[in-house]
Amino acid sequence: MIWGNKSPGYIRHIPLLKKLFPSAKIIHIIRDVRDYCLSINKTWGKNMLRAAQRWVDYITKARSDGEKIGSDYFEIKYEDLLDNPEYKLKEICDFLNIEYHSAMLRLDRPTENIGDAKGIIGILKNNKEKYKKLMDSILRRRIESISWHVLLSLDYPVKEYGKIERIGKIKMGWYKLLDGYNLIKTKSSLSGDNIIKRLLFHIYHQKISRF
Repeated sequence: MIWGNKSPGYIRHIPLLKKLFPSAKIIHIIRDVRDYCLSINKTWGKNMLRAAQRWVDYITKARSDGEKIGSDYFEIKYEDLLDNPEYKLKEICDFLNIEYHSAMLRLDRPTENIGDAKGIIGILKNNKEKYKKLMDSILRRRIESISWHVLLSLDYPVKEYGKIERIGKIKMGWYKLLDGYNLIKTKSSLSGDNIIKRLLFHIYHQKISRF
């Protein structure tokens, strides 16, 4: 029996996961930063420039950590999964040393209750390159200026802008505060709680998590 967890934040903790679970295998699914930014903004109201900077930092760290664990790390692009789901899933099965079954291409029940994948049990073939229609050119250029070097390393289509732009610590801190507020606001709306109750809930769990 094998089990897994798809928490996105785990890409920051690959060394710890391998220490806790020495036999663990890491599957790193990477999505185009421009679509990632659109998705996280639409779902949680988060700032797209901060999202782009975090994408760059986390992807870079995860890939570096992945190199250190060698054959227990598998990297795949989200868009390739959409384009060739059967072929890519067979590659994943080979990596995990398990037998491929066509039933793997369809979920028994939906795993998402928000966003464009809400209630879906199949594959959203068109869930890519949305930035080409939905992202204005100025914002797209800013995001690409932050992330172009990583996009190029992953063979995503992007112009090379020369100097890499980074968001400063003060701006990142301000964006983080706004993201926190929008996250609490969104979750309170989904759960039916008022914002104050949801804020107190987050503060309590932040304190607990420190111990």
